[in-house]
Amino acid sequence: MSIIIGGAWPYANGSLHIGHLAALLPGDVLARYYRAKGEKVFYVSGSDCHGTPIMVRSKMENCEPKTLSDKYHSEFLRDFARLNFSYDLYAKTSDDFHKDFVKDFYLSLFESGSLFEKNSYHAYCKHCEKYLPGRYLLGYCSSCGHETTGGTCDYCGLPIDPETLLEPSCSLCGSTPVFKVSKHLYIRLKPFEDVLKKYLSEKTNWRPNTKKLALGYIREGLKNRATTRDLNWGISVPVEGFTHKKIYVWIEALIGYLSTINELAIREGLEFESLWNSSYHYYVHGKDNVPFHAIIFPSLLLSKGNLKLPDHIISSEHVTLNGYKISTSHDKAIWISEMLETYTSDSIRYYFLAKNPELQDLNFTISDFITTHNADLVGTYGNFVHRTLAFIDRHLNGIFPKGSIDKNIESKLSLLYTSVGSKLEQGAFRSSIYDIFKLIHWSNKYFDEHKPWITKESNLVECENVLYNCLHLIANFAILLKPILPDSSSKLISWFNLDDSWNQKQMKPFDKMPSYDVLFKKIDNDN
Repeated sequence: MSIIIGGAWPYANGSLHIGHLAALLPGDVLARYYRAKGEKVFYVSGSDCHGTPIMVRSKMENCEPKTLSDKYHSEFLRDFARLNFSYDLYAKTSDDFHKDFVKDFYLSLFESGSLFEKNSYHAYCKHCEKYLPGRYLLGYCSSCGHETTGGTCDYCGLPIDPETLLEPSCSLCGSTPVFKVSKHLYIRLKPFEDVLKKYLSEKTNWRPNTKKLALGYIREGLKNRATTRDLNWGISVPVEGFTHKKIYVWIEALIGYLSTINELAIREGLEFESLWNSSYHYYVHGKDNVPFHAIIFPSLLLSKGNLKLPDHIISSEHVTLNGYKISTSHDKAIWISEMLETYTSDSIRYYFLAKNPELQDLNFTISDFITTHNADLVGTYGNFVHRTLAFIDRHLNGIFPKGSIDKNIESKLSLLYTSVGSKLEQGAFRSSIYDIFKLIHWSNKYFDEHKPWITKESNLVECENVLYNCLHLIANFAILLKPILPDSSSKLISWFNLDDSWNQKQMKPFDKMPSYDVLFKKIDNDN
C-alpha cells in the first residue's frame, strides 16, 4: 500500500517561522519512516501563492503579487532543503499544472450540482473602490470579542461572516465599509453533516483535541461556504458569468493535494484515482487548519463522489514565543532562516519534535532550546556515541571488538522498533522520542556499570563484549532516529556502512576504526 502525506501549504507572503515548523515537521518524519519500512511514499506540499495575504503584503512591498510569492516560494524551497524536508513534490499554487487541475476539478463540482449561486453581502470600501476580502477587513469577532480580520477568527478559530464582524474597518484606508450584494458560488456542506459526523466519530486514532474541534463544527451546524471571491489575483472561476471572480484560496489550496498527487502519478506512470483510493492518507498541519482539513476537504472529496477521504489528520497546537502569540505582522516571530544561521538542522528538528505541541501549546524560549540540545543531544545521545567510539579508538587500537549480542539488549531493541513504529504511525512523536532516549539513558548506564576502563586490564573478553553491544546499540539508534535526526544518523550510517531499512541492525566488523567526529557540539548559553 502506498502512503500519501500532505503537508499544509504555507502562505508565500512572509518567511517561515517556528510555528510553521512545529506543524509541518511531523509530515517529514512520517515520510522518512515509511520509506525506511519499504513503503512507496508520496509526500507533497507547496506554497500558497494566491489570495489576500499575498495581495496585502505585495502592496506593502510595492511589488506585484507574483513577484512577492515567487520570492518567498524560493525562500521556502531553500529553508525546507536546509531542514532536510524530503518532499517528493513541493509545488506552488501559481504553477500552470495546478491551475489547470483546479479549474477542471472546480468545473466538475459545478456541473454535478455541488455548487450553487447565491447573493450575499460583502464588505465594500467606497474610498478604495473595491470589495474587501477577509484580510482587508478589520474588526472584532462576534463570537469571542477579540480583534481580528475577516474570514476566520485568529483567536477562537471560528469562521466569520463579514457582515457579523463588529466595528468593521478597511485595513487599507481605515474607513468604515458598506455591505453590498454580490453573487457568488457556494458549496453545499449541509448535506454532509451526518456523513461527516459518522466519519469523524470513527476516527479513534486522531488526536482528541483535533477530533473535538472538528465535531464541534458539526454540532454547531455546517453552513454552505462561498467558493469564490471578488479579487484580481488568483485562479479565475471557469464558470460562465463568474469568470471575473477568483476561486477562494482555501478551496484551491486543498485541491492542491490532489493536483500534486496527480502530477506525481503522471511521472510514475500511475492512474491517479487508483493511486489516491488505494493509499493510506495523512494530512499534517496546525490547529488553525483543522476545519479546512476535517470538514471542507472531506466535503470537496464527497462532492466529487469517487475519492477516498483522509485516513489520518495530524494537527498541532500553537507555538508561543516567550509567552506571547506569534505575530508575523508585528514581527513577533523567530524565523527559520535565521535559526539555521546559528543552529544545526538536527538540533532544530529535535527540539520541535521532542516538544511538539501535540495536545497543548508549546512556549518557545531560546534558553529552553539550548538546554534541551545540550542535555539530550550532547549530554545523553552524543555522549554515549562518542565515549564508545573514543574508547575503542584509544584503548583497543581502533580494532572492532569481539562479542555477541546481549539477549536483553536484543529484546529491548526489538520491542523499541515495534513501539516507536506504532507511535510514529499514530502521530505520537514526543512519546516515540521519549522511548528512544529512555534506552539511550539505559545504554549510558550499561556502559558505566560494566566499567570497560577497568575490564580492559582485568578481563579483556568482557570489555570487548560490552563495547560490541554498545556498537550494536549505536547502529540501531542511528536507524531509529533517522526520521527525526537525518544528518547525524546519516553520518553514523556512512561511518559504519549500514543500510537504513527499518529493522534491527548489527554493526559490520571493521579492521580499523573509521574516521568519526563529534555528533553534536555544545551550545553556549550566550549564543
